[in-house]
Amino acid sequence: MKNFKAILSLFKQTFITALLAVVGGLIVSFLYARRLSVPIQRLDRFARQLAGGDLSQRIDIQTGDEVQSLADSFNHMVEKLNRSNRELVKTARQAGMAETAVDLLHNVGNVLNSVGITTQDLMRKVRQSRMASMQPLIDLMEGQGDNLPDFIANDPRGRKLPAYLSGLSTHLHEDHR
Repeated sequence: MKNFKAILSLFKQTFITALLAVVGGLIVSFLYARRLSVPIQRLDRFARQLAGGDLSQRIDIQTGDEVQSLADSFNHMVEKLNRSNRELVKTARQAGMAETAVDLLHNVGNVLNSVGITTQDLMRKVRQSRMASMQPLIDLMEGQGDNLPDFIANDPRGRKLPAYLSGLSTHLHEDHR
């Protein structure tokens, strides 16, 4: 019986030692798993925030392993995305300004084209104006001096002067309109 008690005592000690080892192993495993899973869960939440467009966040994980390296890579990626986003906004703003300038230049070109056409039309009308025929008439009348009334009354060219001046007046009035 003494042997049996010794075996039973040894069995109890072995069972308690094994139970303590299993419980200790479970506790250590739980702590180690938690040490790994909590930072990974934080990284998962962070990645979801980034995917949602929130580029204002940063993540700080100090585990000294690959998870910390991954967190640092995420932060570096966010910085690059923010830089790219700022450059895209700047480029879009410049493109908008360029489009506005093109529209403005197009409108200015239209106005200048209208001014050019109007100027050409006015120049054509001035060239066609009867004002050019006034100078020979003035020269003819001044050449008569004090003899102008007699010239108008008796000379065939002078007799045409009143009708010519009347017609010229009508044309000048039309040109003026």
